This record gives sequence, C-alpha cells and structure tokens, in this order.
Amino acid sequence: MKVKNIFFLLVIIISAETALGQSFFKNWMKAETIFNIGINVTWKKEKKFTKFRIGTIGRDSSMYSTLKILCKFRLLKWKPIETVYFSNIDSVREVNILYASPDMNDSIEVLNKKIKNYNTLLVTDGNSNIKQSMINFLPDCSLAKIEINEKNIKNQGLKISSVLKLFSKQFHEDWESLYMKTDTLLQLEKMKVEDQRKELAMQQKEIDARKIEIDKLNTDIIKQKNELGLQKEELKKLNTNILLQEKILNEKIKILDEQDKKIKIQYSELSKQEKELKTQKEKITKQDEEYSKQSERSKKQKDEISKQQREIAEQNTILSKSFEQIKKQQLALLFFIIVVVLILGLVFFIYRSYKTKKRANLLLQIKNDEISRQKEEIEAQRDRLSELNEELLQQKEEITSQRDEIEKQRDEITLKNTEITSSIYYAHQIQQIVLPGNALMSSFFSDYFIFYKPKDIVSGDFYWSARVGEKILFAVADCTGHGVPGAIMSMLGIAFLQDIINKKEITCASVILDELRDKIIASLQQKGVAGENQDGMDIALCVWDQKQNEIQFAGANNPVYIVETGESPVSTIRELRPDKMPAAIHLHMRPFTNHSIKIEKGNIVYLFSDGFADQFGGPRGKKYFIKNFCKLISDNSSKPLAEQKAVFENALHSWMNDYGVRYEQTDDITIMGIKL
Repeated sequence: MKVKNIFFLLVIIISAETALGQSFFKNWMKAETIFNIGINVTWKKEKKFTKFRIGTIGRDSSMYSTLKILCKFRLLKWKPIETVYFSNIDSVREVNILYASPDMNDSIEVLNKKIKNYNTLLVTDGNSNIKQSMINFLPDCSLAKIEINEKNIKNQGLKISSVLKLFSKQFHEDWESLYMKTDTLLQLEKMKVEDQRKELAMQQKEIDARKIEIDKLNTDIIKQKNELGLQKEELKKLNTNILLQEKILNEKIKILDEQDKKIKIQYSELSKQEKELKTQKEKITKQDEEYSKQSERSKKQKDEISKQQREIAEQNTILSKSFEQIKKQQLALLFFIIVVVLILGLVFFIYRSYKTKKRANLLLQIKNDEISRQKEEIEAQRDRLSELNEELLQQKEEITSQRDEIEKQRDEITLKNTEITSSIYYAHQIQQIVLPGNALMSSFFSDYFIFYKPKDIVSGDFYWSARVGEKILFAVADCTGHGVPGAIMSMLGIAFLQDIINKKEITCASVILDELRDKIIASLQQKGVAGENQDGMDIALCVWDQKQNEIQFAGANNPVYIVETGESPVSTIRELRPDKMPAAIHLHMRPFTNHSIKIEKGNIVYLFSDGFADQFGGPRGKKYFIKNFCKLISDNSSKPLAEQKAVFENALHSWMNDYGVRYEQTDDITIMGIKL
C-alpha cells in the first residue's frame, strides 16, 4: 500500500511540474516529498520523541513557509511537527530533517560537519555532488526527481525503508534506459546551452558592474553602521551622565530640603526674638517716660528748696540788722527780752527750717537712689538690647550667607537641568532623523497618517518602514519604558530591523520577528534567569506584496486592525491577533506565527501601541480602553486619513482635559493608518 502511495505521489509531482511550472506548486510538491521521506526513515530513539522538527536553511525562506503551512495540521508517525528556519550555518540547531535550498550547495561540506553529531537527515536541492548528500532533489530537466546516498544516511545513524531504496533504484534504471534516446536531444540542448553561455557572459558583465555598485553601497552602509555605533556609544555615555546628574540632583535637593527646614526654624526663632525685642522696647519706653516724670518732680523739689534758702537768707539779713540796733540802743531788760525773744524766735525758725530742709534732703536722696537704680536697670536693658541686636545681626548675616549658598546651588541645578534638557533634545533630534520621514513614507504609500505623541521629549515607541524588492515592510513597536531608556531601546529596534533586511533580505514577517527577538536577547545578554532585566518590545509588523495583493502579519503582543471601506458610514474591523509573547526573553518562547491574507484596494490597515487605549481621563478618571478605541476607528474609517488623524488628536485632548480635571499623559502614543 505504501508503494502505491509513493508511486502516486511521484506521478503527481512529475505531472504537476510539467503542467503548471509554478514555484509555489514545486515547493508544495517538494514539501510533500520531504514529509513522505520522513515516514520511510527511522531515527535513533525516535519512540522517545515528543515531536519531529523539520528545519530549512538558506536565503530563500519560501520553502520554510510552505513546510510550515503543510505540517501545521499533520502528524509524522503520530507526533506533532515543528518547523524551524535557519538563516546561516552558525545558527543551525539539532533537527530531525534539514532542507538546504540551492544557494547552500557550495557549503554542503561545512553543513555536514555542523550536523555530524545531530542524527539529522540532510535533504539538498540540485546538488551536483551526490557524495556530499544524503537525499537530493534533482534538477527539473532530469527524469528522476530524487537520488539517495544510502552510505551517508547510514553513517549519520539513520535507517531507510526498502520502499525508499526501491524507488531510488527504479529512478536510476529508468534514467539509464532513456539515456540513449535522449542523446540527440542532448546535442540540441548543448547548442542551446552555448547560446545561453553567451547570454550569461553578457549578463556576467552586467553583474560585475552591479557588483561594483553594490561594493560602493556596502562601503556606504559600513560608514553608516560606524556612525550608528558612534551614536550608540554617545547615547550610552549620555544615559550614564544623565543618571549621574539625576543622582547628584536628588542629593542636592535633599540638602536643600534640610537647609530649607533649618531656615524655617531660624525664621521662627527670629520672629520670637523680634516679639521679645518689641516687648522690651515697650518696657524701656515706659521706663523712660517714668524717668522723665521723676526728673520733673525732683526739679520742682530743688526749686522749692532754693526758694526756702533764699527766704532764710533774707531772714538772716533782717536779724543782723536787728542785732545791730540792739547793740546801738543798749536797751536794758526790755531790749534784752526783745533780743531773747527774737533769738528764741530765730532759733525756733532755724530749727524748723533745718527740720524741713533735712526732710526734703532725705526725700530727695530716696528719689535720687530710686532714679539711679532705674537708670542702672535701663542701662542693663540697653546693654541686653545691644547684645540681642548683635546676635540678630549675626543671625541675619548667617541667613544671608545661607541664602546666597542656596541661590548658588539653585543656579547650579538650573544650569545642569538646562544641560540635561538640551542633551535630551539633541537625542530627540537623532531619534527623529532615524524614524522614516514623509518623503520615504510618501514613496511607499499613496495615503497614510502617523499620530506620534511621546510622553516625554524622547519616546519608547517607534514606527518603521522599508522596501525589499517588490515588497513593502512597515511596523509600529512599543519598547519597555519611556523617556531616555525607552528611546535607547527604540534605536536598537530600528537598527536591528534594518540589519535583518539589509543582510538577509528576509520578507517573511514571522521570521523577521524571530531574528529580531534573537538579536534583542543577545544584545541585552538575557539568559532567562530570575531577577535579570526583562527589557524588550511589543511590535506589530506587516509585509505588503503589491503584486499579489497580499499582506503578511506577525505580532508580539500587538494586533493589527484591517478595515474594508465601503458605502456604509460604520465599517467592520477585522483583527489579526498577535502571539502573546514579547520580542525578548520569555517563559514560553516559540516561533512567531505568520498570518497571510488577501486584501482589496482601499483597505485601511491600523497599527498602534497601547498608549491611546491606556490613557486616563474622562468623567471618572478611567482608561480609554480598547473597546472605545475600536469604535473610534469604526465610526471614522470612511473619512480621509488626514481627518482621521485630527479625530484621534481631538478625542485624546477631550478625554484628558474636558471633564474638570487635567490628566497627565501616562505613556507614549503611536497610531499608523495606511490605505493600501
């Protein structure tokens, strides 16, 4: 039964290639042949296999895509099949079957050394040296389609069934029996080959000229890569300087906070001292007033005493005159009595005056003592006030010096902030140069819009587009973080994508994402160890084949929406779902899925990051959510793309500002709309 199946399969292969002659059908038939060869080969310990792995290697990834489609829903020996693509020999890992495309025929010997210890069946295509091959697809002009080197297969530790040996032998015998019949045709073919050689010589000249142009382009590319490397180093240095400056700035802010607290304490103490000085000044003023009153009283008392002394002097003058009269008259007893009376009166009056003067002097002494005591108190208070004034002046000088130091530090911080901001603005200019410009995008697409709104000066989102042959590639990515760290990741992402398409010219969307993930893991040295950095990116990538009206999509956490425009004002959105894993190290990593769909002219493709849907705002301060974002696309997809961009801008502004509270932007926002 197996013999009939294989005969039938080979008849289909020969007839299909002769009738159709299309590359896709050839690849499909080769993929079917590889699958049936796998059924008739036995590997070591194949019973313990959990799955069969079929790999492809070479610049042409179309065979990988065909095998992936063919094996997606099939089982090989009742076990699932995993397809793997290798871009070069160094990246080859252990697989059960490895198909090498024709461009690898010059490297089969190196490839055999690579898989020597892998227990791998090597399938070559058009290899002229069967000694190097195990199973080889023969050129289209041959009667037979495959040839088998049983010795190499056994040396690799594999066994082939008798059915596969039989068909190999039959093809060989058929070829020998028809050799004589085709000799005449071969001569004619030789003449044709001679003509083709002449054409090839002409083409070789053109190829040489093109090689010179390619060498020039390669030189330019190397220069650009060197410049990009220098820019990367500058970005790393800039990032290091920014981190150091931020650390110094934070430390100085802490010092300023502490000084501000000390100043506040000193201000409070000064206010207390000013209040105390005010109360003391009021007391001194009252004491000065009391002292002036007492001075006036003592002055009045002195005036009264001087008046009394004048009166005594006058009385003394009168007494002296009376005494002279008594002497002159020398009167007897009457005169004596009068004199005695006068003397007694004078003594009484003098005694009385003495008593009054003594009492006044005593009162004056008491008041003078009190005035002296008050004066001493006032002088002591004045001394204390002068000391307080000196302390206050000293504190004012200290506060002034601290204020000068704070202003100096503030000026330094302002200067450093200005330097940091100018450096980040320069990084923004570099990032804008790397992003696709309007001229490039307009050369790829007739109608498009890009809504690009970074949260900070530089962005962790980026958009990208390029052409490979007749195919146009475009993508939108959201890197881990935003600001300067996110911008560095976005620059790495753009550089890796350009490197992948320039070196390998891969046009399979899923393979590009596989390569991008490998480069990110290698550059960030991610090992899958707990606690290491998990930086990477979410990305949606499309490949548009204009001739076939076909679009490929592969996504890492980010989907793509496709809207078919029509007469209805509300359009239906078709979602192409991504793989739920980032382009970075992940717990469960597998090859990215490649979606391929037919499109109609006028369809609109939307690629976006999660910044718009995650923005807080509205009447309740909640996220915008993806449901509202889809409705916004559906309601406005019939409008021109320039108007759609304005709709997104106005909707975001209203959501963040028109509900009583102004909300800050929480993440970078990027939306790309392209009409195909």
